[in-house]
Amino acid sequence: MLTLKELEECTGFTRDQLRRRLALLRPRLNGQVHRGPRGAILVEEEVAELLRELKALEDQGLGLAEALGALTNGEGSPPVAQGGPRTAEVALDELRRDLLIWRTWAIAATLGLVLALTLWGLR
Repeated sequence: MLTLKELEECTGFTRDQLRRRLALLRPRLNGQVHRGPRGAILVEEEVAELLRELKALEDQGLGLAEALGALTNGEGSPPVAQGGPRTAEVALDELRRDLLIWRTWAIAATLGLVLALTLWGLR
């Protein structure tokens, strides 16, 4: 298992670049990324090799989306996400959806608590 620091050294990506690429590659990593002590991100050697290949493609002048497409299509596997790599807009939409779900749950829980306290006070 490799840490993010070790991945930085062997791939040439910065910590932020690694986090972004791991998020984009998540659908193909099949559980090869784990959390270690104190929440440290740990990856298996196969992930490091995949990231090195991605770095080589980017160093050849491909953009991130193009490199991901070339990497995933070159191995005969499906694209990273339907229609290509996950974009910032898609991630923002997912975040908004999750926030809306959380807010709805929080309002429902608060109303349930108010109702319970009201009923308790009527006794």
